[in-house]
Amino acid sequence: MMNVFGLLQFYGLRGKYQYAGRWAKLVKSRIMEPVTTAGLIKTAGIEVPATAKREAEGFWKAVYAEPAKALGSLVALPLNRRLFRNAVKATVEANRLLKAAGVSPKQVPLSIIHPALQGAALEEDPSLQAIWANLLANAADPRKLAPVSAAFPTILKELSSREVKFLDALYNEVVTKANEKRGLFHTAHVYFSDSELHDIYTSAGLSQVPHFFLKSDDDEQAAQDLRSFSYMLAMLKRHNLIAESIWPHTVDRYDAVKNPKPDFEVEIEIEYSLSEIGSCFVVACRQPTPTVNHVTTT
Repeated sequence: MMNVFGLLQFYGLRGKYQYAGRWAKLVKSRIMEPVTTAGLIKTAGIEVPATAKREAEGFWKAVYAEPAKALGSLVALPLNRRLFRNAVKATVEANRLLKAAGVSPKQVPLSIIHPALQGAALEEDPSLQAIWANLLANAADPRKLAPVSAAFPTILKELSSREVKFLDALYNEVVTKANEKRGLFHTAHVYFSDSELHDIYTSAGLSQVPHFFLKSDDDEQAAQDLRSFSYMLAMLKRHNLIAESIWPHTVDRYDAVKNPKPDFEVEIEIEYSLSEIGSCFVVACRQPTPTVNHVTTT
């Protein structure tokens, strides 16, 4: 049995239980059944398929050290059915991904699993819901092939599907270029010009107008594409997912006849690269790699 007043006070929720609907009845009694996923779902009055309940419960038991700690992350979710459904959906998918990879989920630090579940619960974009499931799966993967930093849930929470899709496309280009160099260069040392980033953006299907950067002065849709691209790039740089390098170099305009004493000129060349954080983030947001020799069954 568990004293709910103590838990609510610990998580700063005492005095707020009156907003919890069905939770209020449990709080007034001061007594609550042992915390389980099934109990949380029942309390919230949410209709969730039985198989999803079992899978979500198994995942949460694995990634949390104690059921009581799970309440700290999940106590607020049942207050909103949409939030809770999103959380269950993400954890069920994460569990499926790990099963397909041939591994079972392990305990995950609260500094990672708490914001990850909260972020997954808040996400309604289907493409990003899949990314949250990937992140949850990698966080709970005992092999740690794609380590999840405590910063990643916060970063993902602030990105749109546009930024995530572009990062994934950029990572593919980085790997391709690195392979062409026979692996002699670290992925963070693969550089792209502004126009190359534009091409990757267009190839990823993120612009409405091909070569939008050349038509932005005359075409309103192209101008909108350029604004969206510029905002996206600013967001990625803000989170240090993309690094900007500035290379000054002198310009040789010497001509023995026409310009024997040229003025000293310096031009600035700006190039971009996927940062180490960016590379690790992209890998953590992809589906877990199957274990060698593991056969997936359906």
